[in-house]
Amino acid sequence: MSVMYLGEVRESGRTEEIFENPQTPYTEALMSAILEVNPSKARERIILTGEARSPIDPPDLCRFANRCPKACEKCRTVPLPPAMSVGEEHMARCHRIGNGE
Repeated sequence: MSVMYLGEVRESGRTEEIFENPQTPYTEALMSAILEVNPSKARERIILTGEARSPIDPPDLCRFANRCPKACEKCRTVPLPPAMSVGEEHMARCHRIGNGE
């Protein structure tokens, strides 16, 4: 499974691993939108605000930074790092990965 934002893979791996252990804020927001049929397991919904970047000629920076609830200055000024391993067959691309955040 791959999770994409504006034509860019943000996270990839086994479906179960991504559902159980999302690593990027975008994947977390997507997972929070899934309806839970068991009311005792209700999730806190992440509501995204801000404007999406134009998909036409996007910058080499994080394309999700304008809407990300966890974005920092680095997200808006430094090119996104390559995908990093975050588990067996699980890769993710985000400035926060590897920073203990």
